[in-house]
Amino acid sequence: MADSNPDLLLLSAEYFYYYSGVQFTYYKGNKGYGLPKHEHPYSHLTVVTAGSICIRKKNIYKEFKAGDHPINLKEQEWHEIEILENGTTFLNIIGETKDEVTFTL
Repeated sequence: MADSNPDLLLLSAEYFYYYSGVQFTYYKGNKGYGLPKHEHPYSHLTVVTAGSICIRKKNIYKEFKAGDHPINLKEQEWHEIEILENGTTFLNIIGETKDEVTFTL
């Protein structure tokens, strides 16, 4: 069950901000929304702050809920994040970014 979900609805970030070179991107959404299959040249942590998500990678499907440990998603590996219940929130945290601002809409 590690294939991507073709019916996943694209979730937009609620907001993002930078602090000491680290980018924090906050997402809030409902079941069926998420971040469809993608990859990028950097790794990032994902932290579930309310509700639950699943993460799909090649040959991997794993569910996470609020209070679970952060998930490290490696660079150059496709992954997908899907919200499993309404009202879920999560953060993606990317280190060593170049820009630094306190709040961006």
